[in-house]
Amino acid sequence: MSTSAAALRLRRAERRVEILQTLVEDRDKELSITHEQAAAVHTYLLGLNNVIPGALISATAEGFIIRANRGAHELLGYEELELMGQPLDTIWPQASEFLRRHAESSAAVIRDEAEWIAKDGSAVPVLLTMSPHRDEDGLVLSLVFVGLDLRERRRLEVELRHAQKLESLGQLSA
Repeated sequence: MSTSAAALRLRRAERRVEILQTLVEDRDKELSITHEQAAAVHTYLLGLNNVIPGALISATAEGFIIRANRGAHELLGYEELELMGQPLDTIWPQASEFLRRHAESSAAVIRDEAEWIAKDGSAVPVLLTMSPHRDEDGLVLSLVFVGLDLRERRRLEVELRHAQKLESLGQLSA
């Protein structure tokens, strides 16, 4: 083989290496941009979690708490990381029954009332919304719960019933 043919092959190989290096650099730039965008979305979603007016709790399909927002910690009196990894039964004794009852449900959102237990042992009535996160085969990967505190509403209902009783007594005495 002649030296000019070998030199030509060497130049072609060097050119291929240059092209591959350019492709790798371009992919690195794309990956960096994608990573920055993902980080921005993650930060945005974390911010949303903490401004939701209520408790937002994410759990595994097996019922272990993955994440809880600031509202959950304030509502239940737990420190920020105290709930991580705990079973839902820690804050909600009927969680296993609820999950078993709705395990086969194909509903995207399930609403119910529940009674959660705060760290101090007090009962906290909540309006509960649960949404399962499923894979493409329909298998539940995780669960998202939003609990809205019903204590004030319950207090107002008691006051209203009391006022209605007083009104009835007033009408009877008149």
